[in-house]
Amino acid sequence: MAKLFITLKADKISRNYNMQAVAFIKDVIKSIDPIEYEKLYHYNDNGVVRANKKPKPFCIGVKPYNYLKTKEEMEKQKQNKEKLYEAEGDMLKLKEGIFTIIVSAADKELLQKMAEELKKSREAYKVAFGWNIAFDPVIKQEPYIKSGRIKIRTVTPIVVTDREGHLIDIEKEANKFNESLNYIMNQVFLAVFGRPLKKPINLMPVKDKDTKKYVYSIVKNTIKVDNFEGIIKGYCGRFYIAGDPEDINHIINLGIGFRRSQGYGMITLAPSEMVKIKLKKGKARFSDKGKNTNKQGNQKANKQQKAKR
Repeated sequence: MAKLFITLKADKISRNYNMQAVAFIKDVIKSIDPIEYEKLYHYNDNGVVRANKKPKPFCIGVKPYNYLKTKEEMEKQKQNKEKLYEAEGDMLKLKEGIFTIIVSAADKELLQKMAEELKKSREAYKVAFGWNIAFDPVIKQEPYIKSGRIKIRTVTPIVVTDREGHLIDIEKEANKFNESLNYIMNQVFLAVFGRPLKKPINLMPVKDKDTKKYVYSIVKNTIKVDNFEGIIKGYCGRFYIAGDPEDINHIINLGIGFRRSQGYGMITLAPSEMVKIKLKKGKARFSDKGKNTNKQGNQKANKQQKAKR
């Protein structure tokens, strides 16, 4: 369960960068395993090959800047109100000439194979897409969660829609929102694991401690895929997710909501959750160290008593 970070060089990328990234990742998967590629993206309908719309076992995200920068660098740019990219017609001009494609999956072996393929075939992808692979791809493991309710942050917008494709209001229509969310995540789990969610999940926005207002925003992205062209709306910010702990771990890696394999729904733990995990690990190490010290002390005392006898 991990995320693969692919850092690429380009002066400009299309504003429809999500679908360019999808094409890129599809090409990588096809190079690794053509048979698996066909299973993922096509099916035979009585001799007619059709597009397979079943949920994919991974989530794709794109950031039009170097996503692996240090926290300090990102904070400095934020304080200086630096623009990392600018719109130029149908293109985005990248200030630093770098952008990042992220692939998140429950299958770490798949990510490792993708990383090896990208290292091996740098020149081929440069020719095909015009992008240089800036650094060797990096795989980062997500921590395992034991809680049934945690705080997460979005990497890419979370899309939850009704049957007509309209974004559902997470505040005013919370029940409808989570009903639709559970529907699509059950479909994802059935496709990937052959089972539905162990229990319903619930996603709710986080409130700011001072203002008591929800900490999220609605963003819009243009998407062009096949014969469809339109605006996709999604939620960005910090949210609580509640459900079965095993399911939550899978969701952190598979993504959440609709259009996960098209650049939406990627999430990770909120910084506050990461701090909690580090503190728990520190306490556990301290506790183990104390137990070992006591054990060694008891062994020494027993030896001394035997010597006296």
